[in-house]
Amino acid sequence: MSKARFSVIAAALAVLLGASGLVVLSSPAEEGSPRPAAPSPSAPLVRGARPAVPRAANPIPPVRPAARQEEEAVAAEVGAAARERTEPGAPPAPAARGGAILGRVLDPQRRAVAAARVCLSHPRGELEVATDAAGAFAFAFLPGGHYRLGAFHPDFAPAVARAEGFRVDLADGATERVELVLEPGVEVEGVVLAADGSGPVGGARVTLVRELHGRFLTVLTAPDGTFRFAHFPLLPAGERPFPIEATADGFAPGYAALEPRSAGERHRLEIRLDRGAAVHGVVTDSDGRPLEGVSVRCRFRYRYVKEMSEITGRTDNLGAYRIDHLPRGLALQVWAFREGHRPTYLNVVLSEAQRDKMLRPLRLARAEG
Repeated sequence: MSKARFSVIAAALAVLLGASGLVVLSSPAEEGSPRPAAPSPSAPLVRGARPAVPRAANPIPPVRPAARQEEEAVAAEVGAAARERTEPGAPPAPAARGGAILGRVLDPQRRAVAAARVCLSHPRGELEVATDAAGAFAFAFLPGGHYRLGAFHPDFAPAVARAEGFRVDLADGATERVELVLEPGVEVEGVVLAADGSGPVGGARVTLVRELHGRFLTVLTAPDGTFRFAHFPLLPAGERPFPIEATADGFAPGYAALEPRSAGERHRLEIRLDRGAAVHGVVTDSDGRPLEGVSVRCRFRYRYVKEMSEITGRTDNLGAYRIDHLPRGLALQVWAFREGHRPTYLNVVLSEAQRDKMLRPLRLARAEG
């Protein structure tokens, strides 16, 4: 065999071997996308943030489909998808070895409701998925404990057994199956007006402030100040009235209570917003030296609401702060927070006549250790 012919054969063999090597190397990538490593079992769930726009303008995020014939495997996939949607820098979800909550969302005729948001709430935080075409959803990698579920869809009232959500008690390593049925709600219309008589307040955010509900039941007022909830939930028996909050730039938050008891009811609300009052003061260290960049938070609670709302500010280079547009007639807590220091607070009540209140200094002591 001539040297030239041998070179041609050798080159052909090299090409064939290289091609087969490429096939072997590329095969694993075609079987599925890489998945994140299982996080620590002690890591908390991540609490989601409330949307800042109406539901209609907030598209449902994509999630992995939940195939009913492979529920356990799908639970793992949906749990991984939920972890992928957490905020940047947030702690990971619970470890892969845990329990699961599987279920379906149905309408009153027991037909599947696709693209419904299902929110899972736990003391550690919240997770969210969307239902597939069969109305199925799954949460996996869950430690044992007490959970709350709520289902939300623009064409129905939220599916909750009670105002705080449908409760699921999950044993370690167990799988619970649930059905959430969505019902038509009641229609709620209203208007937000400026209390000083200057007219309607457009672009105000109107929200049902009740834990799971507050994440999704939010609308913005039109330029004429009007708003509408097409499918507001009915008040469960024995529950306190629903609190409705209206907020807008330049105004203190406004509040109204609503008691929708029967299907077919129509309710109309009028919420008036005033400019509120301001508190101001200084934050110092234990020796009386002013502290710059301290987070100051004014916290208050509406009637019938468990969670506290807050309006925040920060001290300047002289240690001074001012927080405007605070609601009057409510008890406030003014907190100061700084890394390496113990938080401190003052109790404050702003009367209906007050517009401005100077507070005594907030003194922060260094944390021990």
